[in-house]
Amino acid sequence: MSTTRKSGRGKPGAPLFLPENPVLSLFSPSGPAVPKEAARGRKSLRGLGVKLESMPEEEKGRPYLSGPDSLRLESVQRGMESPESSGLLAVRGGYGATRLLTSLSGLWKNFPPKPLIGFSDVTALHLARMKACGCGGWHSPNLTTLGRLGVRKTREVLSALKGERREPWIFPPSSVFNSGKARGPLLGGNLTLFSQLYGSGYCPDAQGHILLLEDVDEKAYSIDRMLTLLSLKGAFLGIQALVFGSFEKSDDPALVAEMLSDFAGTLAVPVMLNAPFGHGSDNLPWYYGETAEFERGSLGFAVK
Repeated sequence: MSTTRKSGRGKPGAPLFLPENPVLSLFSPSGPAVPKEAARGRKSLRGLGVKLESMPEEEKGRPYLSGPDSLRLESVQRGMESPESSGLLAVRGGYGATRLLTSLSGLWKNFPPKPLIGFSDVTALHLARMKACGCGGWHSPNLTTLGRLGVRKTREVLSALKGERREPWIFPPSSVFNSGKARGPLLGGNLTLFSQLYGSGYCPDAQGHILLLEDVDEKAYSIDRMLTLLSLKGAFLGIQALVFGSFEKSDDPALVAEMLSDFAGTLAVPVMLNAPFGHGSDNLPWYYGETAEFERGSLGFAVK
């Protein structure tokens, strides 16, 4: 039976890495799968020695959901309770995970310490689980995303999830504001989800953390509004550093870059731009709650 290293529960800062020959449960908390991309993702993972449990059942209904809440909740529970699986890999993001938070709130503490793997809408599950029991998960490509990235990048992602190779993120001087040192656990994810959930009962306090944020399909004014809302909520008070990933498919990339730079200037902690995570071609994994260190333009992570 394949098991995860039980280092991430009760030991803040220690990621749950996948074993050498992982078994992954596929779960669908949000939108419906894109069949061709999901098939390519499965093929890439199997070619790299990953055993995948069956695709979660989908049911037609609202076109933006893979099924009713009960069915999507069941896919999470099935993966968590599977005695064989090493972790859970989200099929796709989109929308729908927030609809499951109330039902999952009393279950997180009873689930085994398996890593959730996913990003975008899965941010909601990562944050809620961290708040409920302190157990982290991997901000990492979903199955359909792996289908778009191809075998080479899937191999890089899998290597990071196993803790075999995790290169530090190097930032040129032009992408660093308020240079200095920073150390703290990682938190954040999708800006839209983080800004909506922050201050609720489903999101940890950001104080003392290195905060990482990214988004997709958002206009410059919307990104500005969400950052302003987080400021009003006090989300940036006491953080150790702020890391912006990609903001893909915005209406005006130059304006977004200018706005993020201006926002960085309002903070007194190190701020990094253009980090290699998000909805673009680079989406390197990072682990919620793991302790990372920033110094001399480099953000370093734990290895096994």
